[in-house]
Amino acid sequence: MGKVVLAGVGCGEADLMSIRARDFVERADCILYDHLMDAAILKAAKPGCVKIFVGKESGNHAVAQDQINAMLVDFSKRYDCVVRLKGGDPYVFGRGAEEAHALLEAGVPFEVVPGISSCIAGLSFAGIPITARSITRGFRVYTAHSAKTGCRSLILNSSPSPRIRLSF
Repeated sequence: MGKVVLAGVGCGEADLMSIRARDFVERADCILYDHLMDAAILKAAKPGCVKIFVGKESGNHAVAQDQINAMLVDFSKRYDCVVRLKGGDPYVFGRGAEEAHALLEAGVPFEVVPGISSCIAGLSFAGIPITARSITRGFRVYTAHSAKTGCRSLILNSSPSPRIRLSF
């Protein structure tokens, strides 16, 4: 049985992904990838690597999440190194937890390679610090998407301190 790597590529630009994530792309026998990344990232894959698009956008899923989970388990039986490339970080609104859970239940060895989430990187690119000791003491991150309710308006039950930055 092969190993599956859930790798975040950060903001999607090839020169912003981690060296570890790029190393796994270069070694991969099979890559399942999202739409939130630079095409140059896939060009780093070795010749013969199988590349499968499984990207999602709101209301438009190329492949259902249950199918992606099954593909990861199935491909781990066929290939030595399977890489699931995800925009941002696999565990920040990226369904990485669902994929890891499916792999764990199937007894498939896996590793998670973190990426920088856009909730932090977007602000950094704009020159806005997510935290600054004299201004903010922390930050919260929210999504309006839920597995149970889909995309709905977000209602904050508690208003944060004025020294807490919100990121959506």
